[in-house]
Amino acid sequence: MKEALDKQEKLILKELIKNPRISDNQISKNTKIPVKTCNRKRKLLEKNGLIHYMVHLDNSRTGTGVFPTKHMYIIQFKKGITRAQFMHYAKKVDFINLFLKHTSDSFLAESNGRLQLVLFIESYHDTDIIEIFNADYFSHLEVVFGKQCISDVKVMTINSQLQGFHNYFPNINMKEGKIKPSWDKVFIY
Repeated sequence: MKEALDKQEKLILKELIKNPRISDNQISKNTKIPVKTCNRKRKLLEKNGLIHYMVHLDNSRTGTGVFPTKHMYIIQFKKGITRAQFMHYAKKVDFINLFLKHTSDSFLAESNGRLQLVLFIESYHDTDIIEIFNADYFSHLEVVFGKQCISDVKVMTINSQLQGFHNYFPNINMKEGKIKPSWDKVFIY
């Protein structure tokens, strides 16, 4: 396990959080850290899997409008289905294909000793989501883990995103895909 981040790494990360597309030269200018040090430390953070760069496409009503409806499904598996079993299944192509189109985020969780799958399923209509879940996800999970592998399902309608990845509040501190320059660095985790 890596030790705590040093002062320079923290400064570099704050700059990357504000603008993931920032150059090492600009990080150097903003932080007064030598550009070679910025480059070396950023590459090491990437290599060690501590930072990831992703693009979030807003498909909600306020974005593209392609998937204006989102529901969170919490699927509780019966006792005996392990995280290792699920991860073995998750590495297969059919799992990836199943989750690509309608799942915006997914997580594994645990409650009362049982594995849970948390899915954020998107679609154009509310009524489509129950069909997508029952026809695709539910039946697919039963094929993989057996009939009655699911002991409970909870569903919530998601209205709007407030926060993402500690620092990003899309309707509060972001403009043009970056954190607003006026956003105080004190509020960057």
